[in-house]
Amino acid sequence: MESEYNGQNDEVAMLEASVDDLIEHYTHLARLAGRLSRGHIETSLLSLPRQGVVGKALKEVASYLKGLAKTADWIRDGKYGAQVKEKSEQDVLARSFNIMSREIAEKISTLRSMFEAIDEGIILADCEGRILEANQKFLSLMEVGDPGELDSIDIFTLIIPEEEIQGQIRKGLPVYDLYCTIFNRKNERIPVKVNVRPLNTASDGGNSVMMLISNESLRVRMKREQETLAAQALEAELRALRAQINPHFFFNTLNTIAHLIETDSPTAVGVVEKLAGMFRYTLLSTKHKTVRLHEELLHVREFLAIEKIRHGSRLEVDFRIERSVEESGIPPMLLQPIVENSIKHGADKNGIIRIMLKACREQDDLCIDISDAGDSEVDIAGLLDNSRTGLQNVNRRLMTLYRKHLEFIRRNTGGLMVRIRVPLDGEGTG
Repeated sequence: MESEYNGQNDEVAMLEASVDDLIEHYTHLARLAGRLSRGHIETSLLSLPRQGVVGKALKEVASYLKGLAKTADWIRDGKYGAQVKEKSEQDVLARSFNIMSREIAEKISTLRSMFEAIDEGIILADCEGRILEANQKFLSLMEVGDPGELDSIDIFTLIIPEEEIQGQIRKGLPVYDLYCTIFNRKNERIPVKVNVRPLNTASDGGNSVMMLISNESLRVRMKREQETLAAQALEAELRALRAQINPHFFFNTLNTIAHLIETDSPTAVGVVEKLAGMFRYTLLSTKHKTVRLHEELLHVREFLAIEKIRHGSRLEVDFRIERSVEESGIPPMLLQPIVENSIKHGADKNGIIRIMLKACREQDDLCIDISDAGDSEVDIAGLLDNSRTGLQNVNRRLMTLYRKHLEFIRRNTGGLMVRIRVPLDGEGTG
């Protein structure tokens, strides 16, 4: 600011004071400009009420810096193009800024939408654990309304209890699938899964991290609901199984009974009793999730006894069952469809059907192999796609109950082996 002229100062002294003042204020403005470039200045700090020639010059510089500060605000808000357009429609530079501003606004909007659309809590933090950005999912998880409430928090310490892992993150190392517990502002205990990925900041050579916070309590609840739905679907399938004895087998058996009534009535009575036993087992066993293996095998033996009457000496069956697994649990009505399929496709070139059923323990699983010596080439994919074979139903039940599927193995000696694996629990519930 110009020194006040009182008639006693000569022009040299007045000029000297004005130059000193000018240097002082330009130095001050230079510092403000530096702070502005780092985003550390408010436009209100640029008010400089000065008089005279120097004051006018300072006001012009201050006005320019104010414009820069406002422009920075506009760009952050995606409004820069609109502001420049209001000032000058014809200016080439303004039109370029309009285009640039719109592109910046679109990118910021897209990134913000992506940031909020992800179905997980997201935190961007520096290497000291200070939160730079957090999406609404994380704020809701923490029961925080204003992001400013988290400004003084070391987010690494808040979420991750192990100091060793905190140190890894501060060094810029990733962390995958870390399960821990956090407490929100209501002091509610929330199990979460945390993934941390380093983000290198090229501008200042520093490091920041992105943290993905998954609410495991919600996921556990969703998983439980899915399991309930799966159990209901399985129950519906089991009810359907009660009426699912292969109609071809049923009518073939009735024809056999009708023929035996005329030729061998005692045998006909035995077939009727076996058929009744099969129906009784189907109705009673499917009320339970599992039955004992020896009960399921008894059902299969009755089925094979009826088939033996139809096929005679052409059907040969070999059971190899380890005594230690006879009491193990197995889903009901699991074996008959596979044995029935082996009879249908298991004949060798001489028409002989050889079936072997083996059950043993393999580590923590009950392993059941049903194999034949069939001469024909079987389309395995077709077996699973064809619901009439019953294998599709068996495979779906295994996947629903145990996340396991039927295994198909072509034998070197010819034929096909179908393998079932279920957890070995030692007892059924039948």
